[in-house]
Amino acid sequence: KPLVQHLLPAAPSLVAPPPAAAVSGPRTSFNWSGAAGDRQYRFPIARDPGFAGLVAEHEVVAKPEAVGAREVAATAGIEIDAMQPGRYLWRVAAVNARGEAGDWSAPQSYTQRADAPTPAAPIITAHELQLRWDAQPGEKYRVQIARDQRFDRPRLDRTLDVPMLSIARPHPGNYYVRVQTIDPDGTAGAFGAARQFEVPVPRWLRILMPILALLPLVAG
Repeated sequence: KPLVQHLLPAAPSLVAPPPAAAVSGPRTSFNWSGAAGDRQYRFPIARDPGFAGLVAEHEVVAKPEAVGAREVAATAGIEIDAMQPGRYLWRVAAVNARGEAGDWSAPQSYTQRADAPTPAAPIITAHELQLRWDAQPGEKYRVQIARDQRFDRPRLDRTLDVPMLSIARPHPGNYYVRVQTIDPDGTAGAFGAARQFEVPVPRWLRILMPILALLPLVAG
C-alpha cells in the first residue's frame, strides 16, 4: 500500500500574557502566533504543570491574514472572563483540517490578580474624612485623591498597609478617590474605579454666609 505522509501543525508561539505576568481586569486576553494555514487551536488553562485538572478549555478559530496573494502567519487569540485570583498555566496546540492536533506549545504561567477595590462612600465628620475599601490579604494600597477624574495633580498620594485612610477634612468641593494594590514583591496593579464624593460646606458656615453677604451693605 502507498504510504501517505503528512505533517502535523507546528506548536504555536505564545505572545500574551508574557511569562509570569500579573493580569487584572474584568476580562483576560490571550494571544499567540500560528503558522500560515493554521485555522483552529486548542487552548486549555490549568493550575498544575501536567494540565491534569483543567480550569478552562476552548476551541479557537483563527481568521487568516494575507499579503497580496500569499497567506501569512497570523496572531490568534481569545478573551475570557477573568479567572479567580491565583497562578495559572496555559498552552496552545494547532489543529489541522483532518482534526489532528500538533505539538503543544511550552506551558506559560501568569497570575490573575483581583481587581483593585473601589472605596466605599466616605464618612465625613466635622474634622475628619474616613475612607475604607475591601481588604486583599498581603497587599499594600496606594490611594490617590484629586479634584479631577484624570488625577493629573493628586491632592493626596499615599501608600498604606491597611484598607483604610483617615485624613483631616478637606476644603468643601467635589473630589475623586481611587485605589491601587501593590504585591509584596512591589508589583503594582492597575488603579480601580474612581469614586466621586463631595465635601459639603460646614453647617456653621452655611449659617454665617447670608450674614457675611449683608456686611458690605451694612457698612455702606
